[in-house]
Amino acid sequence: MHNSQHWIQTLQLEPHPEGGFYRRIYQSTQTVQTASGKRPCATAIHYLLESHDFSAWHKIKSDETWFHHAGAPIIIRTLDSKGVLNEYVLGQHMLSLTVNADTWFCAQIHTDDENTYTLCSCMVSPGFDFADFEMGTAANLIKQYPEHKNILSQLCRK
Repeated sequence: MHNSQHWIQTLQLEPHPEGGFYRRIYQSTQTVQTASGKRPCATAIHYLLESHDFSAWHKIKSDETWFHHAGAPIIIRTLDSKGVLNEYVLGQHMLSLTVNADTWFCAQIHTDDENTYTLCSCMVSPGFDFADFEMGTAANLIKQYPEHKNILSQLCRK
């Protein structure tokens, strides 16, 4: 059984601003014109999250499909424009999930075991660009969705 450090070193992962570790593993050579400019048709990353960390509330301007590979199940929470909060557990029974463009979402490991991790990959289409990435702040999100104050304040970096 591998641990998180094995995967971080083997896959050459780096810290991600939203939390966890990542490395881009694919970028389409074909491009598409978006409202934000030209983007690759698709991009993909390996993404690792350790049990003591979380992927903070954020959104991007593209669809993102998550694929679970190894480790503990992971909870992906989404919050739509109407304030509907959904929770999905990616792991043994649900191996992939697509988060629609412009949807707030976050992730954390679905266990209390402090020595575990989750290894996923994420495919984004049109391809990911940090210019299309927005990190949520607790103050702004709580203002929009006060009914979810607890989970928003727990899983924001600011």
